[in-house]
Amino acid sequence: MQTLQDNRLNIILLSGYLGSGKTTWLRHTLFTKTFGRAQVFTQEAAKQPVDDLLLGEAMSVKVLTGTAGTPKGKEELISALLTVAESRTSGVSIQTNAQLDTLIIETSGLADPEEIIVAIKEHPILVYHFALKETIIMVDALHFHTSLKTDALCRQQILSADRIVIAKSEEVSEQSLSNLVSTISKINPAAPMSLSAFGVESPVPELPTPTEIYKSTLTNVGEPTTVVSLPVPKEVDWVEFTVWLSALLHARGDTILRVKGVLQTDEGPLLLQSVRKVMQQPEILPANKNSPTPEDIVFIGEGINQETLLASLNSFLGKKS
Repeated sequence: MQTLQDNRLNIILLSGYLGSGKTTWLRHTLFTKTFGRAQVFTQEAAKQPVDDLLLGEAMSVKVLTGTAGTPKGKEELISALLTVAESRTSGVSIQTNAQLDTLIIETSGLADPEEIIVAIKEHPILVYHFALKETIIMVDALHFHTSLKTDALCRQQILSADRIVIAKSEEVSEQSLSNLVSTISKINPAAPMSLSAFGVESPVPELPTPTEIYKSTLTNVGEPTTVVSLPVPKEVDWVEFTVWLSALLHARGDTILRVKGVLQTDEGPLLLQSVRKVMQQPEILPANKNSPTPEDIVFIGEGINQETLLASLNSFLGKKS
């Protein structure tokens, strides 16, 4: 795989709403070397990153805390890109002597891709070193209609797409998938779509006639979205913690948009993830001495705070002891 003839490095911008399957898709893409020798920048809305633990197939992974929509996040992204540009000018890639084919920027679920596109295209130096090849937007088939209705960012991400990958389509009916595909086509008719199951892409099959087009009314917008890092006691039993988390999501899954974090267990680091009320199967991660395991579980939601979550957890653990 080669970069553009003008020798600029291709950038793939990977974005999508919270829990849309970006990291799962990216893990498979890196494994199959779809974009050749790739370096990954992954943005995290929280201070305790997890995604870098999952992307071992990349030549290198750099975690950027915050989103490009904030001054700090934008400054950090530009600084990281300038470092790559300087290394390519000197003929040495970051952490390796091999030539990079692609730089993949995985945004946080709270990012507007347009802000990253503008930041690169309007920068007097970056524009000569990087070419934005494609903006790929991941869509969560289970929760898209809710996200579209309640958050303008969801629609903005779709509008930014060069192409769209729909994850978790196997978990919805053909009729729901038809409604989803038709809705996306109304928002961005130029973007081709595909499906993704466990990161593996496939074409969109022939679907029944849509019965509904989901609307972005924004009439029932909740409280502002916040990011909360919950410190987990080191002695906590992971089974008890997951029972508490499942109960919490059952009660408040409509306002807790995303949960992601790693618990230390005797078997190794245990990845916990959820999207609204849907908790994914816990996964044991390979130990990585160069990337310390985070000690917090990250919650992203509406009307949540650390004090309330800690009180709930401690109350549950107290009852269990």
